Amino acid sequence: MDPLEELITWATAKGVKLHGIKPARMPGRGVGIVATRQITQGDVLLEVPTSCLRTTDTVSPALLARKLPRRISVHGLLAADLALDLGLDLQCAASSPNSGSASDSEANSIARSRSAHAPWNAVCPAPADFATMPLVWPAALQALLPGPARELLAKQQAKLARDWADAAAAFAVSAEDDRDDADVGAGAGFNDGTPSPSPSLLLSPEDRYRHAWLLVNTRTFYYYNDKGSSSGTGRGAKRRKVVRPTDPDSCMCLQPVADLFNHDDGEGCAVAFDDAGYTVQASRAFAPGEEVRISYGRHPGDFLLVEYGFAVDDGDGNGNGNRWDEVALDDVVLPRLGARQKKVLEEAGFLGQYVLDGNVSDADADADGAVTVACYRTQVAVRLLCCGAGAEWRRFVDGKDDGAASQGKVDALLGEMLREYQAKAERTIEEVERLGDVGEPEQRAVLVKRWRQIRRLLGANIARLEKNNAQA
Repeated sequence: MDPLEELITWATAKGVKLHGIKPARMPGRGVGIVATRQITQGDVLLEVPTSCLRTTDTVSPALLARKLPRRISVHGLLAADLALDLGLDLQCAASSPNSGSASDSEANSIARSRSAHAPWNAVCPAPADFATMPLVWPAALQALLPGPARELLAKQQAKLARDWADAAAAFAVSAEDDRDDADVGAGAGFNDGTPSPSPSLLLSPEDRYRHAWLLVNTRTFYYYNDKGSSSGTGRGAKRRKVVRPTDPDSCMCLQPVADLFNHDDGEGCAVAFDDAGYTVQASRAFAPGEEVRISYGRHPGDFLLVEYGFAVDDGDGNGNGNRWDEVALDDVVLPRLGARQKKVLEEAGFLGQYVLDGNVSDADADADGAVTVACYRTQVAVRLLCCGAGAEWRRFVDGKDDGAASQGKVDALLGEMLREYQAKAERTIEEVERLGDVGEPEQRAVLVKRWRQIRRLLGANIARLEKNNAQA
């Protein structure tokens, strides 16, 4: 049976309900969801009961028996559970004299857990499918990411390192063991003779864990359970992790079928959950055969690239189809500020985080036809460079002056900065295109696409500044 058909058969038996949609392969883009009939606004398309979710309350008892440290993050815990379910053999790294071998009962529990989710696991992206995630790029390409993307990547790398340190301890993996186990082939199995079907077993234990960690990173939904349930953790057991709705990084769950929806920055579908489970409802009409998408959130392009490994495409191959995109301007604003100016801005609460918003158009023009370019924080910093920290600047910061008297000077300097950044984007694109032997072609392609998005946003706003000047 086709894996997608097997998934639907399995999910339906578990209580998942699909209404007018089905999974389908998207040429060059993996798997997505398409409409099987005419869908109207308000139609419920998918229902996933709570019993089908993978959460901290459903973590394998075999994994918990390995005494994962309680400090491990929700992300790290779900990744460890998924890695185990995908075939991370507890014995492959049991060389520590104190770790012992996985017992027969543990191995049987692992095998049962793996079998229970096999149809779901079969459609998960393979390690190679994450090639466009900057986390797996060579350092030479990572260094060419835009500034905000580099910062996000550094945080992501630190999170993964912490989670792996905790998971490695549970699996009794040392750095030396990890190198040795990289040679373990796909024939490795559990001590009940169950073979490991996952090709990811050709990877080292750390790489296998990273694969599961990336699956959790890219496929989870916002979720928390305020009922204090302990299902799946053993009779009478306390919840492994207390997940609070005020901590988004801990509010995570995996759910079948729903994790196949691709991203749209519009309002294609609304996703909601309650005690019964999740529902996906159409926010507009869809024609038969049309791809149905959900929004992963109102995120700029740097976030989407680092967290999900793609740049939104507008159909011309260059991207720039993300209405929530933005360009960070710190790299061209901060170097122009002196120490005294930085102190003034810091005291006023306006140092850094300068942004060129992509969600601006001519429709935002004022009565004179002028469009404000860049965020208010940027306007404050650039106005300080133009006018100094005098009374006019103070009035602008306090909202008592609209800054019209100095706007021409501000626009002129801002235009100079945008052209500077535009030149940097051009140089970076050329540099990436020269790196023909660094990384994979798809890695270089998505990096170039991101810089082209930035270049186009800069160009559009430079044109607005020129139009403002002509109308002044």
